[in-house]
Amino acid sequence: MAKIKRFMAILLSALMILQALPVSAMAEEWNKVRSAPIKGVQAFEVKFLAEDGTQLVHQLVGGGFTPVEPDIPDVEGKRFVGWNDGENTYANLKSYAVTKNVNFTATYEILKKSSVVIHYVYTDGSMAIQDYVAEYEVGSNVDLSVETPTIAGFTADQPVVRFAGSMPETTQEFTVTYSGQDGITYTVKHLLQNIADNGYTEAESEQKTGKAGELTQAEALNELNGLDLAKGFTAQEPQQANIKADGSTVIEIKYDRKSFLLQVFTDGGTYVPGKMLRYGASLALPEASKMKKVGFTFDGWYYGDANGNITEPETRVESNATMPAADTNVVAKWKSNTTANYTVIYWQEKIPTDWTNTTDSTDYADGYDYKESVVRSGNVDANATYAEKSYAGFHRAHADTNVVIEPDGSTVLNVYYARDVKTITFYVRRNGRWRVDSSKTITAKVGADVSEKWLENCKDYSWETSPNSNTWYTLIANMPNSSFSVYADDNSGSMYIIYYVETLNSNEYKIYSKFENQSFTGLSTEDQQPIDGFTYSGWPRHGALQIPEAGRHALRSRAD
Repeated sequence: MAKIKRFMAILLSALMILQALPVSAMAEEWNKVRSAPIKGVQAFEVKFLAEDGTQLVHQLVGGGFTPVEPDIPDVEGKRFVGWNDGENTYANLKSYAVTKNVNFTATYEILKKSSVVIHYVYTDGSMAIQDYVAEYEVGSNVDLSVETPTIAGFTADQPVVRFAGSMPETTQEFTVTYSGQDGITYTVKHLLQNIADNGYTEAESEQKTGKAGELTQAEALNELNGLDLAKGFTAQEPQQANIKADGSTVIEIKYDRKSFLLQVFTDGGTYVPGKMLRYGASLALPEASKMKKVGFTFDGWYYGDANGNITEPETRVESNATMPAADTNVVAKWKSNTTANYTVIYWQEKIPTDWTNTTDSTDYADGYDYKESVVRSGNVDANATYAEKSYAGFHRAHADTNVVIEPDGSTVLNVYYARDVKTITFYVRRNGRWRVDSSKTITAKVGADVSEKWLENCKDYSWETSPNSNTWYTLIANMPNSSFSVYADDNSGSMYIIYYVETLNSNEYKIYSKFENQSFTGLSTEDQQPIDGFTYSGWPRHGALQIPEAGRHALRSRAD
């Protein structure tokens, strides 16, 4: 028994020492006890946990003893209620005896708060200065006294706001009203949007009066300096403000320009596109020098309707005209020219495919080739005239008649020239006299290809330029622009002449015609007969020209 009493005395002494130590020191002591338990006493684990489950302290407590409470963690906005062991919540553990392993969790309740609010307003209810707000715990004793701030030019309806007593759950609100002086001046500025950009320029400033502290009464204008603000602009809603007692209050009202459609009608003249323009913008229509219409002269811009008709009475668009507050149509006015240009086209008859056809062609659509054109001028509605042309080998065959000069310059007068007819007469000597061999006569239009008939006539004879002249014609390819006679001579020579024409490959030639049984000592200009589509180039001797066949002499022609 003496031993048991001694053990209990020692244990009680240890507990008293630990209770006198701080929590951290006690934890260390409990750890010591745990590491060296006292014989005969059962120890239990006691854990103290924060609200979120975080362990605060871990103790070993003897059965029947009271655990040591740690410092209570503060949680913002909450009040500590007690320790919960999973079944009950204890405000403190002074009378709690440990009989098992146990976890104690800190338990809280949300603090209830309420406020005292003082509103400072002007007589129209708008805020004068920032509200005063004080927060208290519900149920706490409050003794509050707040002096009313002063505002120059205004008088408050109460100098002090007081509240005393237990704080209820509902917000306690008080209102202090400031009365201002009357007749205080403030400024309203009217700013118009620029035409060229999105900036604004002040156009008008007006002075208004009101009571200090009350809201301004700025209003948009309908008309300003001749501008229709109501139709041409959209006014932004002004930001009203409380009137300052010192008269420095300024309110701005901004006006956005509306855009309208400008349609331009030119009645077949120079195209001018329509465009959207801001109210008041320059119409910027093209100058008269830039407006063109064939047969007409520009006579100014006029206001019109949506169909492009000039409205009555006619109203001219001035050079400085600006966009009105509505969609607008302008019409170009023209006056007919009294004189106009017209074109005379000269045509020449094509070379006939049949050389025996010697009549003038009446196929004016396809039987003639364009030669040249001349621009002439005359009075509108008069008959067009032309100047006679002189073309070698041609004569006038036909010209358009009763061609009226139109004002738009579109009039065309056609003049057609047909080919002249020429004859080559062939003389053969019979019974000592020169006689015409009519079977050999060639009558054809100038330029006609008569080479086939000529070659046929050359089978039996060579043809001299005059009787016994010793000068011969070799080739007549196209009918020359003159009639002439030739005289027969025997084909008794062993020489020949070859006419070559250039191919599409440069410097390459092919045979056009060959004359055999010739007898001559040289070539002359009579041998340089024209070939349609080619130009005479030269007459190199054999070996001087790369040709498939060569005789004593060769005449070559290049393509035109």
